[in-house]
Amino acid sequence: MVGVLDAWMPAPKYFDLNNGDFDDMEDVYIPWGWTESGELQSAGNTNCWKPEDIVDFKGFLASECVWIQMWVQLPDAAARSRMQDYLDNYTSAQRRLGRFARPQNNRLTPVDRWLVDNNVVPNDNRVLVGLAFAFLAVCLINTVGLLLAKFLSSASISGIRRALGASRRDIFAQHLTEAGVLAFVGAAWGLMLGAMGLAGLRALNANATQGYQRFAQADLDSVAVALGLALLATLTSGLYPAWRIGRIAPATYLKSQ
Repeated sequence: MVGVLDAWMPAPKYFDLNNGDFDDMEDVYIPWGWTESGELQSAGNTNCWKPEDIVDFKGFLASECVWIQMWVQLPDAAARSRMQDYLDNYTSAQRRLGRFARPQNNRLTPVDRWLVDNNVVPNDNRVLVGLAFAFLAVCLINTVGLLLAKFLSSASISGIRRALGASRRDIFAQHLTEAGVLAFVGAAWGLMLGAMGLAGLRALNANATQGYQRFAQADLDSVAVALGLALLATLTSGLYPAWRIGRIAPATYLKSQ
């Protein structure tokens, strides 16, 4: 026993996109050194750029067939530059020996770019996120108008409170608290609708892999971000109406009562 892997379920499965972006994780990983001695070959794809006369496993290892993916952790730009130079020098040396007939095309691709290149995370998602924030901005502008109209409709009550001794800060805090309550209720409804949407996705893809099922659900971080964004957005949109109602002179409404 070399080691035991902790709970690990990256979604999508970035290190093996050939056999399913959201497939379940393998149960066992073996050391690379066992490959040749045990004549173990990956269950994934094998690609050869030319016909190969392979009769045994050693011949397979010596062939030009590609059947593994290599990953490396590079902590900084200097390490990345050294790794790129190593790859370029290696392929140049092998080309002088008659290998690698194709033009040199060595690339160190980060994980996020790797997902985009393999159409796992298409650019359409970024467009949808931009549209979502644009829709949020429109909703916030409408919220400012609605809160302003609501607060002004009850301006006489605020005028009476001011005449009885309430300060502008008290009036501002009262109306901002009201906006915060509305934000909390709206965030709760939004989370409920989002949970129903995710449940619908899981129901439509009931036969999907466990990895996809785990991906189609909200985690605590997502819930916290949604609540924080809803509260921040609504409180921000309530700043001007709350400030505006606190600036109205109470005498205007007292004369009309």
